Amino acid sequence: MSSSSGRSLRLVEQRRAEFALQRLQEALAESENSQYQHTQLKSYLRRLPAMIQMNGFGQAMAFYFAKRTNYAAYGVIYKLLEDWLCGDGAVYAGQAVTPGLHPAEPVLLQALMSQDQHHYRRATAETQAMLAWAKKFAEALIVKDDVEEAR
Repeated sequence: MSSSSGRSLRLVEQRRAEFALQRLQEALAESENSQYQHTQLKSYLRRLPAMIQMNGFGQAMAFYFAKRTNYAAYGVIYKLLEDWLCGDGAVYAGQAVTPGLHPAEPVLLQALMSQDQHHYRRATAETQAMLAWAKKFAEALIVKDDVEEAR
């Protein structure tokens, strides 16, 4: 591996980490009792990689989008992935994404249905890489359920 490709890879990882950390901090800045419990966010982040492996990326994203109205933490995770995958230079760049922490339209789902298999596979791999960072940061930033489980 050349030094430039190593540097490029590291920069992609750094961008993923920075994006995940920023989004989790924004979500955690919302009041614990306002829309969801932070522990739900941590739990749903833990579950998603396995759900993607068992059910497929599109089905997992459809599930998270559908659940967003009753459990806002699902929406926060869906929106994190939508913004990452549909952002500038991403797999589905050019999709019109609405600002904010909570999704209004299924932009990512529409992108999944309109692109080819190559894009779908790239999006799945990119999502798993992003979730690795999001889970690490959630584990570090959300300690409440660990304390309650220890009792």
